[in-house]
Parts: sequence; structure tokens; C-alpha cells
Amino acid sequence: MQNIELQSNNDFSNKLDAFICNSCDLIHISNYYATIEVPVMRAVEFAFNSDPSISVNISYSFCNEGVSFNVESNKSIFNSSNNSEFPQSGSLQEVFLLSSLLSDNFEVSSDGKILVMTFSVRGIDSHEAANRVKILEQYSILSPTHQYQ
Repeated sequence: MQNIELQSNNDFSNKLDAFICNSCDLIHISNYYATIEVPVMRAVEFAFNSDPSISVNISYSFCNEGVSFNVESNKSIFNSSNNSEFPQSGSLQEVFLLSSLLSDNFEVSSDGKILVMTFSVRGIDSHEAANRVKILEQYSILSPTHQYQ
């Protein structure tokens, strides 16, 4: 299992981006980078916006389905009772929506400290990958002209 611990500061997004990019390269799933990076980054941004004093640990591990990315905080911030509005930019509901649309499975620990997103990288087909890129484009997260392999 590989991991990185982040603090809320000006360069956490660059460190997280590099970690995800390097992780995808290392495990030969670079074509899934955007699908993985977006929900993980949104979860971390939400965590730091909720409480800038927390630390967040990001890790990935292999599982039967493919690869799982965990976003773990030292406080209960992924508790669904904390935020029940319609998905707005930066909200917990947006994190849950993107996680459900872009990963094959996502779970939140009962204490609200861990968000787990599983990506079935071994079983995904090109049609499903293209649909996920379209979802990112619809949310204006990716430019429609950006090319992913």
C-alpha cells in the first residue's frame, strides 16, 4: 500500500496530483488518471474546507476488483448527516455524487472518517471509460478537447 499524508496548505493539491499521477503510472493505469483524480481531489478539498486543521491520508491498495483509493481524515467529516443539500460545488453531496459516478463502488466508514473508492480497472471497457470522461466534461471538470487514452 502506498500513501501520502497531506495538511491544508497552499501546495496540497500539487502533492496530491503528483501522488495520483505517479501511482497511476506505477501500476500501469494512466488512462484512468482523470477518473481517479477528480473524486479523490474533491474529497480532500471538501475535508480541508470543512476543517483546515485536519490532516488527510490518501492511500491506495489492490483488491479483487482492481484498485481502491482511501481518503482518511483524523475527524469525522464524511458523515452524511453533516450535509444534506442538493449537490452544490464543494459540498459533501457533490463528493458523494462524483464518487458514485466515477468509481465502481464507494463506501464511507461508519465513523465518517474514511471514504473508499474502488475502481474496477481490470474489468472496465472502453465504452464505460468514455462515459466517465463525458461525465467529467458535463460537470466542466475536463475540457471536451482534452484527450485521454
